[in-house]
Amino acid sequence: MKIAEFSKFLCAGSWWSKLFGVGPVNPCREIFAKSREMAIIAILARNVGSMQMKTMTAVEAKNAFGQFLEAAHREPVAVTKNNREIAAMFSMEDIRALAHAFLAEPLKADVEAERLNVIEAIMAQVDLNKRLTANRKAISEGRGVVADDAYFEKLRARAEARIS
Repeated sequence: MKIAEFSKFLCAGSWWSKLFGVGPVNPCREIFAKSREMAIIAILARNVGSMQMKTMTAVEAKNAFGQFLEAAHREPVAVTKNNREIAAMFSMEDIRALAHAFLAEPLKADVEAERLNVIEAIMAQVDLNKRLTANRKAISEGRGVVADDAYFEKLRARAEARIS
């Protein structure tokens, strides 16, 4: 199932209330409200039907690296060590699907124009999301900056002082 088809399926709505016993909801708004959920949905879209991630131990992945790569090409693979998940391997198709769902439009445009590769764009989005979360927290705690005329006048004066 392609991402566009899966998105239409997600937005249909009736399956959501049947599955989770809630409703009526707009599943698009609910699901796509948070970036992490978007990324997970994008990867699951490629793997509809197999909700369990394949798992390999680190030793198995090392000793059978070719099989590990083939498995990751088909579906995401979790790598465990001492019964703890320590890593995951995704195909580039999964990464592109994740990027399509996760990236802000300017970063998507940079990927499409080949100014950034998809991994760099995802890392930039993660960094941006961390900064946004920290700034929203600061604002909610009253530590935000009021962007009024006085603020911009101070900013202009600082800039002019640097130039002279």
